[in-house]
Amino acid sequence: MKQAVRIFYGFLAVLSTVAVCVIAFSEIRGLLQGAPSKSVVAVDYNAILTVLLTTVTVIFTVCAIILTVLGIFGFRNLKRDAGRYAEAQALAEIGKAFGPKGSGTIRIEQEMQSENGHHRQFVERRVRLEVISLLPLVADRINADALQLAMNEPTDEGDVD
Repeated sequence: MKQAVRIFYGFLAVLSTVAVCVIAFSEIRGLLQGAPSKSVVAVDYNAILTVLLTTVTVIFTVCAIILTVLGIFGFRNLKRDAGRYAEAQALAEIGKAFGPKGSGTIRIEQEMQSENGHHRQFVERRVRLEVISLLPLVADRINADALQLAMNEPTDEGDVD
């Protein structure tokens, strides 16, 4: 539907431009050839120049109006489409980098396995902070009697009955 509207407006612009050009051509031709009359037809170059400049001005004005209308609607569509495209490309690149064999995943694995890696230090520090901040909440919920009962019960970790 949008394509049909664009084609219609393009056709309308071309048609109006051609119409203005034909009218200007007929006026200039009429001035140059002149109608045969009893009096001598003098070619007035000021009139020809005025008609030419007016025709060019009208053509530029019509084109400017059409481009303005197309620019307003085109910019909105361009902005929307560019945002969608950028989002899709960003997600695709993130998926490639942090996929199972992606460069980001491999880099993080290397950093986490080394003792002095930046990521490992950051994650360890963050885990310590989270544990310290949550420890009072967990300690308040622990029931001392339940803890004693749990210690005396057998476990399934290789204990032989």
